[in-house]
Amino acid sequence: MKRLARILTFWIPVRVWRHKLRNYIERQLYNLIPLHDDWIIFYDTFSKSGNGDSILPLAIELRRRKPNMRFFFVSQTPRDIEMADEVLVIGSPRYDYVMKRAKYLISPMDVPNGKRKGQIWVMTWHGAPLKTIGLLRQDNATMREYVKTFRNCDYFCNTASVFKDLLKKSFDLTDNVFVNTGLPRNDILLCADKDNIAASVRKKLGIPKNKKVLFYCPTWRRTDWHQPMPFDMKKLEKSLGDEYVLLIRSHVGKHTWIDKDGKDINSLNDDFCIDVADYNNLSELYLITDVFITDYSSAIFDFSLLERPQILFAYDLEQYIAEIGLTMDYYKFSPFPIAKTQDELLDVIKNSSKQKTNNLHKFKQKYTEYDMGTASKQILSIIGLED
Repeated sequence: MKRLARILTFWIPVRVWRHKLRNYIERQLYNLIPLHDDWIIFYDTFSKSGNGDSILPLAIELRRRKPNMRFFFVSQTPRDIEMADEVLVIGSPRYDYVMKRAKYLISPMDVPNGKRKGQIWVMTWHGAPLKTIGLLRQDNATMREYVKTFRNCDYFCNTASVFKDLLKKSFDLTDNVFVNTGLPRNDILLCADKDNIAASVRKKLGIPKNKKVLFYCPTWRRTDWHQPMPFDMKKLEKSLGDEYVLLIRSHVGKHTWIDKDGKDINSLNDDFCIDVADYNNLSELYLITDVFITDYSSAIFDFSLLERPQILFAYDLEQYIAEIGLTMDYYKFSPFPIAKTQDELLDVIKNSSKQKTNNLHKFKQKYTEYDMGTASKQILSIIGLED
């Protein structure tokens, strides 16, 4: 198709016009060829594993329903990805071909330009909008061009009514695109087997039976893929080591931890701290967590499904609001204590058991009202991939 489009347009002198017409002709030619109803693309360019966030639970559920469907996963470079029948390298001829022939595409973050008539694309957006995103962060020509791609989505998964208007404004979406399914990544937090899964995860990580689990999981910052370490780890261990094990994970497990001098921290693993950057299923880590520590991450909402204590460690709150922006009043939107220093953090950890169950339940009801543990099944049924 590309070759024929080139032949038909080689004579056009202006390069921009030539490429626009070439792309148009190529799309029209592909429209003459049927889509593959048994091909699906999992377009995860966001996570470290290539099948993170809501992608893996959807793939597992779909494999159960339709074992003969062909699963394509995308990657910037050639590599193996769990559940993939084939990995497509972005920009390769094979990627371009499959992108125009697969009927279904599911993504947790971005979607490609160009969509064929008849294709069904689903956005399982990877977070609730506590931070400003899209047009709410910067309404300029570049961002408006970026959010245009979201109009290719037939369905946009939502977790609560309180987020709908924020998502609409962020991505310039219409009401009819939203489906109130919750997120597939959260299904495991509500499943009947979650206690057995938690026991298995604790064993896998080697967590002693007599220790509780703290989990520090911050969101991203504009620090060029380097995550500041906000703790004096020795002081933390001295205060908490007899009672807790600390799990720590930089944003999506990709960012490198740096110390106060800006130098890389090469190793965190010891008897007190376990670096879980390479643990693919974040939701499994929630299941073993007794006290969750985060900041401006939408993980706040996901973890609330378990109705367990949380602490917001907002040591750089004013700076973060100035640089990124928040959509809610940080001091009022949640019942969780806010700590700005390590001493404050230690104090609220020691008093975490006093967080009121009723407040945790009300927060969960408000911000995860559509999460019922059946998101994967609902989404696949909505797009016509029933059992």
